[in-house]
Amino acid sequence: MEALFRLLVYAASVWVSNQYAAGYWVVGPVFGAAVVTFDLKGFKDLNLPKHGIFIALSTLIYALVYRISRLEWGGDTDLFHYVIGSFPAAIVTGSVLMSVLHTVVFNKSKELMVRSIATLVGSYFAVTLVMYINEKSNLGFDVPWIALLIAAWQGLYLYTFFGKEK
Repeated sequence: MEALFRLLVYAASVWVSNQYAAGYWVVGPVFGAAVVTFDLKGFKDLNLPKHGIFIALSTLIYALVYRISRLEWGGDTDLFHYVIGSFPAAIVTGSVLMSVLHTVVFNKSKELMVRSIATLVGSYFAVTLVMYINEKSNLGFDVPWIALLIAAWQGLYLYTFFGKEK
Protein backbone atom coordinates (compact mmCIF):
# COMPACT_ATOMS: atom_id res chain seq x y z
CA MET A 1 0.00 0.00 0.00
CA GLU A 2 2.89 2.34 0.78
CA ALA A 3 4.38 1.75 -2.70
CA LEU A 4 1.07 2.62 -4.37
CA PHE A 5 0.76 5.77 -2.27
CA ARG A 6 4.31 6.81 -3.17
CA LEU A 7 3.61 6.15 -6.85
CA LEU A 8 0.53 8.38 -6.66
CA VAL A 9 2.49 11.15 -4.91
CA TYR A 10 5.21 10.92 -7.56
CA ALA A 11 2.66 10.97 -10.41
CA ALA A 12 0.88 13.98 -8.89
CA SER A 13 4.17 15.83 -8.44
CA VAL A 14 5.21 15.14 -12.03
CA TRP A 15 1.79 16.17 -13.36
CA VAL A 16 1.76 19.45 -11.41
CA SER A 17 5.38 20.15 -12.34
CA ASN A 18 4.56 19.67 -16.02
CA GLN A 19 1.47 21.84 -15.83
CA TYR A 20 3.21 24.64 -13.94
CA ALA A 21 6.88 24.32 -15.00
CA ALA A 22 7.04 28.10 -15.32
CA GLY A 23 5.49 28.54 -11.87
CA TYR A 24 8.43 28.24 -9.55
CA TRP A 25 6.22 29.11 -6.60
CA VAL A 26 4.23 25.98 -7.49
CA VAL A 27 6.79 23.39 -8.61
CA GLY A 28 9.28 23.97 -5.78
CA PRO A 29 6.83 23.47 -2.92
CA VAL A 30 4.97 20.63 -4.66
CA PHE A 31 8.15 18.62 -5.24
CA GLY A 32 9.38 19.55 -1.75
CA ALA A 33 6.11 18.23 -0.32
CA ALA A 34 6.49 15.02 -2.37
CA VAL A 35 9.93 14.49 -0.85
CA VAL A 36 8.57 15.14 2.65
CA THR A 37 5.76 12.66 1.99
CA PHE A 38 8.33 10.03 1.00
CA ASP A 39 10.30 10.80 4.18
CA LEU A 40 7.33 10.29 6.50
CA LYS A 41 6.43 6.92 7.92
CA GLY A 42 3.24 8.49 9.27
CA PHE A 43 1.90 11.85 10.34
CA LYS A 44 3.53 11.38 13.74
CA ASP A 45 6.90 11.72 11.99
CA LEU A 46 6.08 15.18 10.66
CA ASN A 47 8.80 17.56 11.82
CA LEU A 48 7.51 21.03 10.95
CA PRO A 49 10.83 22.87 11.29
CA LYS A 50 12.85 20.30 9.30
CA HIS A 51 10.20 19.59 6.68
CA GLY A 52 9.17 23.24 6.42
CA ILE A 53 12.76 24.31 5.82
CA PHE A 54 13.13 21.63 3.17
CA ILE A 55 9.99 22.76 1.32
CA ALA A 56 11.00 26.43 1.56
CA LEU A 57 14.52 25.79 0.28
CA SER A 58 13.20 23.47 -2.45
CA THR A 59 11.04 26.38 -3.58
CA LEU A 60 13.99 28.78 -3.62
CA ILE A 61 16.20 26.29 -5.45
CA TYR A 62 13.58 25.76 -8.15
CA ALA A 63 13.18 29.54 -8.47
CA LEU A 64 16.95 29.80 -9.02
CA VAL A 65 16.90 26.91 -11.52
CA TYR A 66 14.06 28.53 -13.42
CA ARG A 67 15.86 31.90 -13.42
CA ILE A 68 19.10 30.39 -14.72
CA SER A 69 17.24 28.45 -17.42
CA ARG A 70 15.58 31.64 -18.67
CA LEU A 71 18.90 33.45 -19.18
CA GLU A 72 19.18 31.75 -22.58
CA TRP A 73 22.88 32.30 -23.00
CA GLY A 74 24.78 30.47 -25.70
CA GLY A 75 21.84 29.03 -27.63
CA ASP A 76 23.46 29.79 -30.96
CA THR A 77 25.36 26.49 -31.21
CA ASP A 78 24.38 22.90 -30.46
CA LEU A 79 27.16 22.65 -27.87
CA PHE A 80 25.74 25.52 -25.86
CA HIS A 81 22.10 24.64 -26.46
CA TYR A 82 22.41 21.01 -25.40
CA VAL A 83 25.49 20.81 -23.17
CA ILE A 84 26.73 24.02 -21.55
CA GLY A 85 24.02 26.62 -22.09
CA SER A 86 21.73 28.14 -19.49
CA PHE A 87 19.23 25.24 -19.43
CA PRO A 88 21.84 22.50 -18.85
CA ALA A 89 23.55 24.77 -16.28
CA ALA A 90 20.22 25.17 -14.50
CA ILE A 91 19.65 21.40 -14.36
CA VAL A 92 23.15 20.74 -13.02
CA THR A 93 22.77 23.53 -10.44
CA GLY A 94 19.41 22.21 -9.26
CA SER A 95 20.67 18.64 -9.12
CA VAL A 96 23.63 19.64 -6.97
CA LEU A 97 21.70 21.99 -4.68
CA MET A 98 18.76 19.63 -4.11
CA SER A 99 21.08 16.70 -3.39
CA VAL A 100 23.13 18.78 -0.95
CA LEU A 101 19.97 20.11 0.71
CA HIS A 102 18.57 16.59 1.05
CA THR A 103 21.84 15.33 2.52
CA VAL A 104 21.98 18.10 5.10
CA VAL A 105 18.30 18.20 6.11
CA PHE A 106 17.71 14.43 6.17
CA ASN A 107 21.20 13.51 7.41
CA LYS A 108 22.13 11.29 4.46
CA SER A 109 25.62 10.13 3.55
CA LYS A 110 27.90 12.09 1.27
CA GLU A 111 28.22 8.97 -0.89
CA LEU A 112 24.47 8.96 -1.46
CA MET A 113 24.61 12.67 -2.27
CA VAL A 114 27.33 12.12 -4.89
CA ARG A 115 25.39 9.19 -6.36
CA SER A 116 22.29 11.37 -6.56
CA ILE A 117 24.13 14.20 -8.31
CA ALA A 118 25.72 11.81 -10.81
CA THR A 119 22.42 10.04 -11.49
CA LEU A 120 20.44 13.25 -11.96
CA VAL A 121 23.00 14.98 -14.15
CA GLY A 122 23.71 11.80 -16.11
CA SER A 123 20.02 11.19 -16.76
CA TYR A 124 19.58 14.75 -18.01
CA PHE A 125 22.40 14.38 -20.51
CA ALA A 126 21.22 10.90 -21.56
CA VAL A 127 17.72 12.19 -22.34
CA THR A 128 19.23 15.24 -24.02
CA LEU A 129 21.39 13.00 -26.22
CA VAL A 130 18.33 11.05 -27.34
CA MET A 131 16.51 14.33 -27.98
CA TYR A 132 19.46 15.61 -30.02
CA ILE A 133 19.66 12.42 -32.09
CA ASN A 134 15.91 12.55 -32.69
CA GLU A 135 16.09 16.17 -33.80
CA LYS A 136 19.21 15.97 -35.96
CA SER A 137 18.34 12.63 -37.58
CA ASN A 138 14.78 13.70 -38.33
CA LEU A 139 13.46 10.55 -36.68
CA GLY A 140 10.21 12.37 -36.06
CA PHE A 141 9.45 10.98 -32.60
CA ASP A 142 6.97 13.42 -31.10
CA VAL A 143 8.07 13.19 -27.48
CA PRO A 144 7.19 15.81 -24.86
CA TRP A 145 10.84 16.22 -23.87
CA ILE A 146 10.32 18.59 -20.95
CA ALA A 147 7.72 16.25 -19.46
CA LEU A 148 10.12 13.33 -19.89
CA LEU A 149 12.97 15.29 -18.30
CA ILE A 150 10.80 16.27 -15.33
CA ALA A 151 9.50 12.73 -14.81
CA ALA A 152 12.97 11.20 -15.09
CA TRP A 153 14.59 13.78 -12.80
CA GLN A 154 11.95 13.54 -10.07
CA GLY A 155 11.69 9.77 -10.30
CA LEU A 156 15.43 9.25 -10.11
CA TYR A 157 15.76 11.74 -7.25
CA LEU A 158 13.09 9.95 -5.23
CA TYR A 159 14.46 6.51 -6.11
CA THR A 160 18.02 7.48 -5.23
CA PHE A 161 17.09 8.76 -1.79
CA PHE A 162 14.11 6.51 -0.98
CA GLY A 163 14.14 3.55 -3.41
CA LYS A 164 15.76 1.10 -1.06
CA GLU A 165 16.24 1.58 2.61
CA LYS A 166 19.03 4.14 2.56
